[in-house]
Amino acid sequence: MNKKEMLYRYKKQFVEEGFSDSDAVQLSYIHYRQEHEHLAVQNKNNIINLEDSTNLLTEQDASGDYANIIGSSDKPSKSNKFDGLKPKGIIITDTFNDPLFPIPEPKVDTSKLDLVKTLKQFKDYYGKFKLVYSVWHYIVEMVDMSYYAFNTRPLDMSFPVTTNKALQIIKKNKVSLNGEAQNFFKEKPFDLSQAIHIKIIGDSSIDVYTRDFYRLLGRTCVAPMLRMFKLPTMYGQRTISLNLGRKFNASMLDQYMK
Repeated sequence: MNKKEMLYRYKKQFVEEGFSDSDAVQLSYIHYRQEHEHLAVQNKNNIINLEDSTNLLTEQDASGDYANIIGSSDKPSKSNKFDGLKPKGIIITDTFNDPLFPIPEPKVDTSKLDLVKTLKQFKDYYGKFKLVYSVWHYIVEMVDMSYYAFNTRPLDMSFPVTTNKALQIIKKNKVSLNGEAQNFFKEKPFDLSQAIHIKIIGDSSIDVYTRDFYRLLGRTCVAPMLRMFKLPTMYGQRTISLNLGRKFNASMLDQYMK
């Protein structure tokens, strides 16, 4: 069976499961890639750049509904760049406990590629945020038993929600915050819109993270940003997590941020 025939079979299976034709096309390409092609790593750091992340999500003639939530306010322009073209900090959240945009599935990150599903759920739950890119600059997940960091937002584009707007969302939704998140919103060391946002797929209250995970997160996503923009390299100063669960080890991450 050739690639075209296999893609057709996968699409048919997804349609039978209740997905629309466009979603089934998208998922069929992703499924084919998972089953028959090794995920193309662009460098030894397991980081997938913006172009390749977008290509992964918009394979050939697929609709692009997952990656490109098309709108006008989020398109690259001077108005939505970081002030002074420099981020002021780094914010780390997971998909399940995010105080602004919680996503219920998956709770545990597995070896299956969940990037598409995560962005699809964001679209379904938070469709009023009309975006060209993901709201997060990096999405970190396990694929084929290795961790990857997908760059899903240009690194010079601001986060589309300010701290004041975030507080309104939190108050409206009666979100419970952990101690670190409470301190951030009280002290306001920098505005949320002026930070690089890193999203971990899953629930950090129950998921288990290996040393490889912290190495990727620290050395690939966090440390280069801190050095490039001359920000403090100690966790808790300009690198802060919001509502991460007890399984996340900040001390372990700190070892790889220097």
